[in-house]
Amino acid sequence: MTNPLFARQAIFNKDLQVCAYELLFRGDPAADTSEFDGDKASSHVLLYAFGERRIEDITGNKDAYINFTRNLLVCPPPLPASQLVIEVLEDIKPDPTLLKSLGELKKQGYRIALDDFLLTEHSKQLLPFADIIKIDVLSLSDTEIREHMAALKSPKIKFIAEKIETHQMFKLCCELGFDYFQGYFLAKPQEVAGKKAKQGTQSILQLLAKITANDSDFKGVAHVLASDPELNFRLLKMVNSPAFGSGKKVESLSQAIALAGLDRIRNWAIFLLLASNSHKPAELCIISSTRAKFCELLGQKIKRCDTNTAFTVGLLSMLDAHLDIAMNTIVGQLNLSADINDALTGANTSNTYTLLLDTCKALEKSAWKAIPLSALTKAGITEDDISEAYTEALCFAQDTSAI
Repeated sequence: MTNPLFARQAIFNKDLQVCAYELLFRGDPAADTSEFDGDKASSHVLLYAFGERRIEDITGNKDAYINFTRNLLVCPPPLPASQLVIEVLEDIKPDPTLLKSLGELKKQGYRIALDDFLLTEHSKQLLPFADIIKIDVLSLSDTEIREHMAALKSPKIKFIAEKIETHQMFKLCCELGFDYFQGYFLAKPQEVAGKKAKQGTQSILQLLAKITANDSDFKGVAHVLASDPELNFRLLKMVNSPAFGSGKKVESLSQAIALAGLDRIRNWAIFLLLASNSHKPAELCIISSTRAKFCELLGQKIKRCDTNTAFTVGLLSMLDAHLDIAMNTIVGQLNLSADINDALTGANTSNTYTLLLDTCKALEKSAWKAIPLSALTKAGITEDDISEAYTEALCFAQDTSAI
């Protein structure tokens, strides 16, 4: 495999701003887990992120958290300490050689994070070297989390709550004094089905319904976009950006639609509508645009796959989290095609667009076994294709978020 199959997971502060990303790599997919080579896995990530690709392409200006095996801790590669946070895995046992190596890494300016930390007689030997402690809140009870925080709390150490699955758990971890947060809670709506949407949300849904209507035409889409001056301005700014890639100066909506085509303009308008839902963290739009570009790029490898539809599926796949409404309720209010509806709701698992979206979701969670490799192989997609599409999608999303 030319490029490693990796995942990028955000680490947030209390304001839900991204302050770092953890990079995770899966080893040889054909190998049994008992034969997993951790040294090779971490080395692949390090070489790829700091060598073949610029680290800024993958994490922007954010820190990169990467797992180090014992061998890498004892014989570390010569990498810059400015953006790298070394994660010491929970199964690494402290001994004099390891503790000496951690001391040397600290002197060189590296920050040390203890992953999935549980306080024991052995693990407490690592505490003098720790800048960051990560606690798996999913595996502990509320009482156990409180006990760990009380025992470990120090002004010299920052704490990350990882594997946060719900917004309620996020709030609890904030109350308990965690500094940073990692998990999939952001991708879930905060309101239960049946609650009335906020007025701003209703307006967004109305615009989405008009833009995504199957019978919408050139004039209809232009009219909808022109009715919102801010959306109009931002769309023209987007069309003239390098991320759009038109290479021409565009000065009007009609010119933009004629140049880029109705489907492409519709998708960009949807993206800007979601981005304008300002009470949501910016990372939500980055995830949405990553999914959109990933589905589009991977869809190019599949015969009879409409790439505009693939992009739309990825872009709309987090509407429930953006709007705090159940996805089934949302699609009932939008006049989308059956293929898009099925992919968004998971109603048809054999749908090509469902396959693309499920692949991206599995990557986001580093759920390697959940990647539908057999179906992808049957469709003519290789692991290199997946890795390349994911990396390019991350870069695209970062470029787009800056507009």
